[in-house]
Amino acid sequence: MTPLCSTRAILPLKAGGDAGLLLCEQPEVHAEVESLRAQVLHMQSLLDAGDQAVLRLVDAGACVPANALAALWWPQASEEERTEVRQWALSTPGTMAESTRIWTHGSRKVLAIKRVQMGPATVVIYLRDITQAHDIDRMKSDFLSAAAHELRTPLASIFGFAELMLVRSLGPDKQKELLGTIHRQAKSLIDLINELLDLSRIEARQGKDLTIVPCPLGTLVAGTLGGLHYKPDKHHVVCDLRHAGFSVLADPEKTRQALLNVLSNAVKYSPLGGTVTISTALRGVGGQQQVGVTVRDQGMGMDEAQCSRAFERFYRAHPLGDIPGTGLGLSLVQEIMQLQHGEAELSSAPGAGTTVTLWLPAQEQLVGASECPDHTLMH
Repeated sequence: MTPLCSTRAILPLKAGGDAGLLLCEQPEVHAEVESLRAQVLHMQSLLDAGDQAVLRLVDAGACVPANALAALWWPQASEEERTEVRQWALSTPGTMAESTRIWTHGSRKVLAIKRVQMGPATVVIYLRDITQAHDIDRMKSDFLSAAAHELRTPLASIFGFAELMLVRSLGPDKQKELLGTIHRQAKSLIDLINELLDLSRIEARQGKDLTIVPCPLGTLVAGTLGGLHYKPDKHHVVCDLRHAGFSVLADPEKTRQALLNVLSNAVKYSPLGGTVTISTALRGVGGQQQVGVTVRDQGMGMDEAQCSRAFERFYRAHPLGDIPGTGLGLSLVQEIMQLQHGEAELSSAPGAGTTVTLWLPAQEQLVGASECPDHTLMH
């Protein structure tokens, strides 16, 4: 503690004297030191509050953390990662330079690195975490590449067959065949654009345009089945709605869209026919009761690797030309379910069909509504 001063006399400090005595006897010096100390603390607080890790490169080539973020990040990096940054800072000429590094040791980080020459022997290194922005840019690039490919395929088919009809004289049967192909490809194109727009709107609004209301589960399923197209001589749809009397918290329109996507997949990927079973289940998650609508088919199924990618955009486990689809259906389903505080689950095995369950928050069991234990076969 600095001694209190009883006099304002300015006296010379003797050799070997106490520095506190100097401050005591020279209050102007004391005030200046306190001002400088306050400035240093203020600058340090600004450095600690920033979103960049700041390192100082000392004469020996070592990097010394200059703020709290650097003191946290620098020890987490591997020795190889730290050495790479030091060598880059030492070997890079000029007063300012920028680079990017990816750290994989511990938690993955993509770092924007800036080197600034502050003086003849003073180099400062700034590290900024750009992992999220980097990953978003990569996802956008992948998305645009996949979207362009998926749009080009039907467009090329439409263009090619239309050009063929223009330059060649074809009989009525051949013309009808080509027009049918053009019509199918145009429909695929429209479906793809509609699903892209749906995904874009859902992501942009983040669920703000959803209308979450109590919905009777049985009514939701029945309303969805009315829009399902299938051939009764090939597929049988069996309902076992044991929890039809429950009410769920959901957006009716979006939930029907999600369920219809799942049902359509069950029919499409069962090209040899079979039974599509719709059932219900209950579970508790974090103290919240949820009702699940399960769709199980007897189709071609998927292996473990395909299942792990089933909800990726544009991914198709069976990209067969005779099975229409955009590869966006399940990703749209997952987006809708998550925005409603629900979840989509999928399990499958090659040749054993696929099971998809849509889980939604349950509100209550409707008064006077009975469960439906009996199977109802729908033709």
